[in-house]
Parts: sequence; structure tokens; C-alpha cells
Amino acid sequence: LQWVGPRSISLGLLGRVEVVQTRFWLARLSRQAPRFLWWAAWSLAAGALAAATVMAPRCGWFAGLLLGGSLSHLLESSLRGWICDFVRLRFWPAFNLADLAICAGALGLAAQAVVLITHASS
Repeated sequence: LQWVGPRSISLGLLGRVEVVQTRFWLARLSRQAPRFLWWAAWSLAAGALAAATVMAPRCGWFAGLLLGGSLSHLLESSLRGWICDFVRLRFWPAFNLADLAICAGALGLAAQAVVLITHASS
């Protein structure tokens, strides 16, 4: 945020690096939701995910990515009231590194679930 500021940096045909203010999905659902509810929802989800990784330890890295990215968004939303997305590709909505971590974690967990189900049924 401090490095880019109000400027934008061209990525050529791909797009730009610029500051884009967005709200995370829970904040979009209800503007009146108190922030402690955001933290309570995250804590419940984090606890459930941590318990699931005890039963499936191979999912730990993916769960960590998912929890880290979501915690980043929650902290940023709690402190600033918005999320700083900074990569804007021409063919995709603006995103940041936390979004990449969330996607990688979710895809990894889904792939591990498929592997576990396949092994359990054979």
C-alpha cells in the first residue's frame, strides 16, 4: 500500500499493479454485522479445520494456507474496514497474495479429500 500508493504499475498486456479497495465476503453480506461476529465465525471455522487436520495430517499445509489467507483478510478488514487488493489483471478481478493462499489451500484440501475418499473406497 505504501509502495504503490496512488500510482499504478503496468504489467503490459496482463494488467496493472494498483491499490484496489474491496470488502471481504462477510462484510458484503451485512454492513451492520459487528466485527466480533466476524472473529467468532473465523474462530469456529479455524477450530473445525484444525480438528480435521488432526485426522488427516497431509492436509496441514493446505489448511495453513487457507487459515493464513483468511486471517489476513479478517485482520485487514477489522483494522482498515477494507482489503487492499493490488494485482488487477485484464481478464480477472483484482486480488492479493492472501487470495492466492486461500485458493491454493481450498484447492489442495479438495484434492486431498478426493485422494482420501478414493483410498477409503478401494
